Amino acid sequence: LAGTVRKLAPYTFGVYLLHEHILVRYEWMKWLGVEKVQESLLFVPHLLLCALAVYAVGTAVDFVRAWVFARVAAVARKAIVILRIMEYSGRAGQLLYGCET
Repeated sequence: LAGTVRKLAPYTFGVYLLHEHILVRYEWMKWLGVEKVQESLLFVPHLLLCALAVYAVGTAVDFVRAWVFARVAAVARKAIVILRIMEYSGRAGQLLYGCET
């Protein structure tokens, strides 16, 4: 259980930010049909399922965000290394600006 909590913890803030977003904050309850079961015996089980669904979707969205940012950072690091190599070899100005440095 502790391992699962440690794996999910980094995405929890993203879940909060997603479901508190101005376009989502009051709409998710409508999307999940909370009003339809509000006065029935199914309210508590439905509420728990909705909370799990919101957490699962938010975690998935934040996981994808983290994955995309990691890939962009990796490409940026490679680009910086390539530019440094070109800079030291004197080719940066020629390749970037079409002139000799």
